Amino acid sequence: MNGEVVGLTAVYDKSVSKKELQAAINALYEKSAVHTANGMVIDGLWRVESERIVIQLFEYSDGTKRLIYLKVTSGGMDSLVPSAHICSE
Repeated sequence: MNGEVVGLTAVYDKSVSKKELQAAINALYEKSAVHTANGMVIDGLWRVESERIVIQLFEYSDGTKRLIYLKVTSGGMDSLVPSAHICSE
């Protein structure tokens, strides 16, 4: 999008725990965890309205983790733009 980074993928090896990553994100975006209709937190998903980003955390069977950050377009939080993946693997 006009040379702008609209997404980012951060890769962590198995030495970094999922709990550590969740705690770090929650420290920055405590009130942004996504909840279901009945109020349950959806594990590994944040919606940061103030910064117009969504964050998703994946843990793979080999222990690696990925955090994916996506910018939201001016069409609102339901209009996600494609991500530009930047990895340093």
